[in-house]
Amino acid sequence: MHRAVALTPRSFLPTNTLSRSLVIRLTRPRFPLSRRVSPPLLTFLAPTTAMATTSSSSSQQQQPSVAVVTTQGCPYCRQAKADLSAAGIPYAEILITDQLDVLNEIKKATGQSTVPQIFVDGGLIGGASDVKTGLENGSLKQLIQASTRPALPTAIQNVVSALGSKEKGAEGSASTAELVLPSAAAKASAGIPIVSSLSRPLNSHYQWPISPARSAITVSAQLRQIILNLYDTHMTPDGKKVNYKAMSRDPAFRLYVDAAAELQKVDLASLSTRREEAMAFWINVYNAMVVHATAAIGPADGGTFGRLRWYDSVSYSIGGFKFNLNDVEHGILRANAPSPANILSLLGASKWAPKTFGANDQRKQFSLTTVDPRIHFALNCGATSCPPIRVYTPERLEAGLAAAAAAFCGSDVVVEQHSMRSIVKLSSIFKWYGKDFGTKTQLFQFLGENVPDEEVKNKLKEVIKAAGGAENVAVEFLPYDWTVNAVE
Repeated sequence: MHRAVALTPRSFLPTNTLSRSLVIRLTRPRFPLSRRVSPPLLTFLAPTTAMATTSSSSSQQQQPSVAVVTTQGCPYCRQAKADLSAAGIPYAEILITDQLDVLNEIKKATGQSTVPQIFVDGGLIGGASDVKTGLENGSLKQLIQASTRPALPTAIQNVVSALGSKEKGAEGSASTAELVLPSAAAKASAGIPIVSSLSRPLNSHYQWPISPARSAITVSAQLRQIILNLYDTHMTPDGKKVNYKAMSRDPAFRLYVDAAAELQKVDLASLSTRREEAMAFWINVYNAMVVHATAAIGPADGGTFGRLRWYDSVSYSIGGFKFNLNDVEHGILRANAPSPANILSLLGASKWAPKTFGANDQRKQFSLTTVDPRIHFALNCGATSCPPIRVYTPERLEAGLAAAAAAFCGSDVVVEQHSMRSIVKLSSIFKWYGKDFGTKTQLFQFLGENVPDEEVKNKLKEVIKAAGGAENVAVEFLPYDWTVNAVE
């Protein structure tokens, strides 16, 4: 259970869905765009004549003073955009998914790979919390009023412009709801109700009729885009909640459920040749299972034991095997480690706790051989304290995990320095999965490498030096918020 001690002609998506992705939107307050633009295509949406403007200059109308770099399904991006809109500040949104050119240029220009990133006057002002602070103290509006340059730095603007030239004239791809299953699958699934209990794999409401299935990574890549579109569509404007009930009624959700049946016949053995493919596949499948189960059946019941049952019961049929959420997390991604919720693990005797897959379990062949602890910032469990849902591709797995770790450590690592005693406060994830992060010294090395804020990094160094080594630093683990991230 994740976080459980206290989300050919047979293609169902357009080919451009798997291509590099970036969308540019110009947004002005009180005049929302009337149509949803799917993210996989570069699109430039000029402001309409009805839109409010902050300047009489037509060039400034086309170039808002604020640019916001975002990704789909990011609650912090939603918060930043909502705050800007509420303040009446127009902005250009650069929505990126798998666009390596833009991501690399942003990292070079700012030293950061997390989102959102908000730019004013050619410089980075920070993320969602910086927008909120700047709006509260008035400094953001002052900076905007004094700006004389385009919002984006030149290097990033050049990459965006180059992409615009490549895909000039595009107006967006078909919406997810308009995509169709292969005819054989559509016929086989017609009229069959989706699985509505945890006694069966959620993608087993009908048998996938086409053999052989496509590659596991191809199927995963297409499923991830559908589920992320759904997640993004039904997230509340402030990014804090997801309306899973509305999602369950969305025609695109039924498309996802029917499409997920192809996982029954994928060849898992093909993933063993590339670790990046295996990790991207299983992380995406885990997150999709959480969203699928929450929308179709409901979230985990309150309390530790309710969550334990839920994560042990939510499952998919994949490659001829049944995998539940715990199997994917502990059996596959954590290299067949025991669950921290096992009674022996809870009693401090984890070395005696049984592994997730027994010696004769055929699924053991798919386990990763080593653990990358950053997976804990990539897996979404549907609770408020869980990391936001993301999608991962083999090509940019490293960049994705690095961004996830930076985002998590940036908000869940607190250093309190006092004259008598300093304390480092961490998420309970670092406690429950302590073995994955190594010794205390290795943990602090990990934090030093992944905390994005230089001030916090320096504080960590000072605390370690004052304590005479990382092993002597006082650590306090913060309570975990298990509140479900669902609209009531």
